[in-house]
Amino acid sequence: RSGFALSEVRGVWSSATEIPAPSGGNTNSLITLNQVVCSSPGTCAAIGSYVDVNNVTRGLVVTQVNGFWKASVTIVLPGNANAYASAVLSEISCASPGNCTALGTYTSNVGAIEGLAVTKLRGTWTRAVEIAMPTNSAANPHAFLYGFTGIACRSIGNCSAGGQYLDGSGLYQGFLVNEVGGKWHTANVLALPSGAKATGKNGGVVAISCHSVGNCRAGAAYVDQSGNYQALTVNEVGGIWQTGEKMTLPSGAATVGVNGGVYGLICTSTLSCTAIGTYLGAPGIYQGFTVATS
Repeated sequence: RSGFALSEVRGVWSSATEIPAPSGGNTNSLITLNQVVCSSPGTCAAIGSYVDVNNVTRGLVVTQVNGFWKASVTIVLPGNANAYASAVLSEISCASPGNCTALGTYTSNVGAIEGLAVTKLRGTWTRAVEIAMPTNSAANPHAFLYGFTGIACRSIGNCSAGGQYLDGSGLYQGFLVNEVGGKWHTANVLALPSGAKATGKNGGVVAISCHSVGNCRAGAAYVDQSGNYQALTVNEVGGIWQTGEKMTLPSGAATVGVNGGVYGLICTSTLSCTAIGTYLGAPGIYQGFTVATS
């Protein structure tokens, strides 16, 4: 199974371009492309995974330059990666053409599922680095990224990202992490509002938008003391993530449900953001919502 990409040029969609696996791919390489981002017309990057000849899942990146898709490339994993690392890239953001950062997960040499970040700097993909989970994480944090818009980069080497992990007490929590000046800091625990229990297995940070470096907003979900999933947003101000605020749902709904929450977020200033997501309007019936601040 190969991947494909197609482009819209002046309002017309082209025929799809095949994206084969890098050299060393399996006969059936099972390519999966999870996300694509374009920093200018004809300049894009896509990320995902493939299976090599040893049946090992590896992360891949593929770049479009001047409207043409280049050969896909295998990312180089952190030094502590397992030989069977099951690496997958799931989210990407580009600060400018040729300068992008992708997030993913891999298995370390002790069997732990860790987060990673890999950067394209001036057109060249560098070696991936491990994202250190919060200090209260379990030995195997089971780092997880939702594959929506959980990373935002406002300039080269300055990004904010988030996801989910398992803490030392066996509870699922959300994490938020910043890259500052090209260096990734240790992740912080998503601070939940009063009445929260944990983020839950289907909670955590899903979407992030930054209107300037160090000033962002994240959308997430968590479980309250009654066992209901709720939506929240949390602000980053001057590089410091604040405590999350519970979102008021439409029509007096009590929960976003196990499959709901904030899935998209766009912020153009500190006070101007729009979020979209889903909530449980009635038993078994999910509805969409949108909310804006101005």
